[in-house]
Amino acid sequence: MAATLRVPKSSIRRNQKGSAMLELAIGMPVLFLFLFGTADLGRLFYFSIEVANAAAAGANYGSFHTSNMTDTNGIANAATNEAPEVPNLQVISSQVCQNSSGNVVSCTTGGAYKYVSVTASYTFQTFFNYPFIPSSVALSKTVMMRGA
Repeated sequence: MAATLRVPKSSIRRNQKGSAMLELAIGMPVLFLFLFGTADLGRLFYFSIEVANAAAAGANYGSFHTSNMTDTNGIANAATNEAPEVPNLQVISSQVCQNSSGNVVSCTTGGAYKYVSVTASYTFQTFFNYPFIPSSVALSKTVMMRGA
């Protein structure tokens, strides 16, 4: 009769527990990378929408009345009130005049259409530095609306 080598069952279980711990130790950083990466991507989309809404709100305020077109403080307040969660939102506004062909002309030209142009911008920062992904993204949106 050939002698068989018998390994106690407790030894097999102990080796399986060790391999499970090793798999967990290797898998957790990858899982956390996906988890925080998804959260940062969601934050990026949220701030992108907020910047676009802020630019639209500023342009809406500026186009409401012709006197509002040059009210840079009022336009900036309307934009920042639309996006209070966005810190350090930069708002730049200007009055643009175009003729019926869409060419930029002087605002004193007869028949010129007056527009207000509002640009809202914000620099988004990720929670962590990810490999091969930039840690900051410049978000900017420009909205032009014709004055009343």
